[in-house]
Amino acid sequence: MSRHSKNNNSLGVFTYAERQMTDYGTKRKRLGQDSKRRFDACYLCLQTAISPMMCRKGHISCKECAISSILEQKQAIERDMKRYTEAIRQQKELKLKDEQKRREVKEMDRYRQRQVGLSSKVKEIINEDQTKKRVKLLSYEPDQPPVEEPGDTEEKRLSSFWVPSMAPSIDQTVKPPAHKTPQCLATSQPHALKLKSLIEVKFKQLKNEKLCPSCDRPLTSSSKIDVLAKCGHAICHKCINTFVLTSKECFVCQLKVEPKDILAVETEGTGFTAGGGPMVATKYESALQA
Repeated sequence: MSRHSKNNNSLGVFTYAERQMTDYGTKRKRLGQDSKRRFDACYLCLQTAISPMMCRKGHISCKECAISSILEQKQAIERDMKRYTEAIRQQKELKLKDEQKRREVKEMDRYRQRQVGLSSKVKEIINEDQTKKRVKLLSYEPDQPPVEEPGDTEEKRLSSFWVPSMAPSIDQTVKPPAHKTPQCLATSQPHALKLKSLIEVKFKQLKNEKLCPSCDRPLTSSSKIDVLAKCGHAICHKCINTFVLTSKECFVCQLKVEPKDILAVETEGTGFTAGGGPMVATKYESALQA
């Protein structure tokens, strides 16, 4: 071991290797084939889909996983709606109580005025005199403007969040649920998901491989696979163009299909830059840990 490796922290600059060893900040790592799921894997459990079901966007999942995800999301939406309606009810009650207190204060003031015997005109004159005196006291202007300390700005005061008096307040407003229906969580942009809209996918399987029922070629993550929405048969894209679009019927069951019934399966790890899902994973870790 060289002497420099023992004293690698004695430099006056922060080297790239030392910054990597600190292990904080934004991290980026390129994803390989092992980080991608197979074309027939469930996007919820990441295992080979059992009784595979597919949404209209081409995301495959297990039937059990899809049903459980829909039920959990529905229960979460109901809980959020109950919490939201309860918060609105409490806000209305507080508003009514405040209005009632104001009315009571006004009634008490009127009652005291009647008891003292002051007329409204006399009270207005007294109030005007009092306001004029207050304006004179408050309108005092010093000869020189107050000296501001350097750095005593609103932004810097707010940035001192560790001081108890400068700590930001917690926003306790309850917001309504972001979505009113269950969502497909396969991508960063979720879309609506219904149990009736799911399609049962039928693969032709030979031992541990899934084949195209037309050309008997093995289907892989780099293959373009289409599923017919009416019958659920999975066929490679080449056979779709060759047989299905020309005859307008399924190659397996001879069911009449239309071009809108042909749905592409979303695959990852294709090896091509134009597709295959995200290629770089990004993660942020803060330097301060509680």
